[in-house]
Amino acid sequence: MGYRSLKVTVKNRTGQKLVLKNYPLNHGKWSTKPVDINSAGECTWKAESKDGALIGVTGKISWESQETLGAFVISFDKPLGAGATKVDPSCPTGYKHELHGNTGGHHSSVTVIFSKI
Repeated sequence: MGYRSLKVTVKNRTGQKLVLKNYPLNHGKWSTKPVDINSAGECTWKAESKDGALIGVTGKISWESQETLGAFVISFDKPLGAGATKVDPSCPTGYKHELHGNTGGHHSSVTVIFSKI
């Protein structure tokens, strides 16, 4: 396991299937990759720092739907040092997001909920 990790559960309450489009990591490695999310489903993914690396985990994941314009996105940065972990969800107009959980410590775990307004 890497020195720093981020585990995210994404709950889809939009009423539509979210299709995974991109999931690049600028730094780190995937322990569990993100996937498509059914209309009332969820997925859990985990990214961690590479063994021996002196940098944390950063990346961006995006899902799209045939029924919306725009993407459901989660950008994240889990630095190696004392810097704060950032998890930044965004979604198209007409939808909202909630962020719950703990972003502190070496191993963080959060839940993001995407839903219709």
